[in-house]
Amino acid sequence: MKISEENKELINFLRELVQAKSVNPYTPEESWKISEPIEKEVASLIYEKLKDFGLKPKFVYAFKNRPNVVCSLKNKGKPTLFFNSHMDTVDVGNMSKWKFNPFSAKIVDNKLFGRGAADAKGGLAAMVFAMKKLIEYKNGIDGNVIFTASVDEEPGACSRIGTKLLLDKGLKGDACIIGEPGSKKIAIGHRGVYRFKIITYGEAASTGTSEWERKKKGINAVTKMAKILLALENLKLKYRHSKIFPNRTPVITPGTIIKGGDAINVVPDKCEALCDVRLLPGQTKEKVKKQIVDCILKLQRKDSWIKFKIQDLAYVPSVYISKDERIVKVLKKVARSILKKDLKVEGAGPCSDAYLFINKNIPTVMFGPNGRNVHAENEFVFIDSIIKTCEIYTKVALEFCCKRVT
Repeated sequence: MKISEENKELINFLRELVQAKSVNPYTPEESWKISEPIEKEVASLIYEKLKDFGLKPKFVYAFKNRPNVVCSLKNKGKPTLFFNSHMDTVDVGNMSKWKFNPFSAKIVDNKLFGRGAADAKGGLAAMVFAMKKLIEYKNGIDGNVIFTASVDEEPGACSRIGTKLLLDKGLKGDACIIGEPGSKKIAIGHRGVYRFKIITYGEAASTGTSEWERKKKGINAVTKMAKILLALENLKLKYRHSKIFPNRTPVITPGTIIKGGDAINVVPDKCEALCDVRLLPGQTKEKVKKQIVDCILKLQRKDSWIKFKIQDLAYVPSVYISKDERIVKVLKKVARSILKKDLKVEGAGPCSDAYLFINKNIPTVMFGPNGRNVHAENEFVFIDSIIKTCEIYTKVALEFCCKRVT
């Protein structure tokens, strides 16, 4: 495809964002306390680009090294539309499985490869350049567009220092588009997530002693944990089918990270395992946790040596908005005109910061460029999808930020 000079600038900017490492490997219990400059380089690139366009971005900090970026098209206006996406990424995984360096932003056959290319730096780049396109129209529209690039989304969309901080500081709007990857549908909600840590306790002993050999001393906390994780993997969570999330079910993934043992010749007396549960509407943390605890207590009745504790790490509710919200109608209309097809309107599987906006009564959709291998090796985003998504963001903003009803 032939790419205009402006779109070349957009793609080159996305390459810069991907090349700027912003890996966030932390768990929900610790990520918002970390003051390392995880997203700082990405935030600086976005800030300088918006400033070059003649806009007036600003940093909003929880920690000096972790700035959110906020940029308003106008001083005020109504209706107001948010553009939102996050700057952090997951880790790269197994480097040996990448075709190219995950921070090279290599372009091959209409694909830009790299960690965060799709999730969610593609959406960030498209939104930044949509802000550029909107500058020439800003005096002709009634409303306003506020772009927000947030920190610390990846550990669970539950951070106190990212989007939540911005909304708690008083940002207000009438609708929001979150640049999570995928333009094959308009996501009007997302499943929830409950993350927790299980700790099992045992008794240390030397593996060379006769007491351990005769099972007179020592309890292996790791093998007790294994029993729990296998039971949870087969646990059927109670739920109701949802029309918003067709063909989706809740799922529990036990033992995503496991730590246990101190030495190869010592019976481990403690083991920790992190677990992830995806929730549908109506499933609360309390209901799901009760099922999990009941499952483990059933095991305990058969094996009294199982000693455990559960620590809550993160909880995000499943949320959704009406298909009749104006932002949904405008996005569907604009996407049809550019993509030449009607998009499905339904909920998304992964969670995001959308619930933070929805809980503030701001109707929110998730829509971004298409890519593949999100959170896996060889993540990429399609070049043509970046360009089309930027055009869609621009036209949605122009139409939504008028007072007339669509």
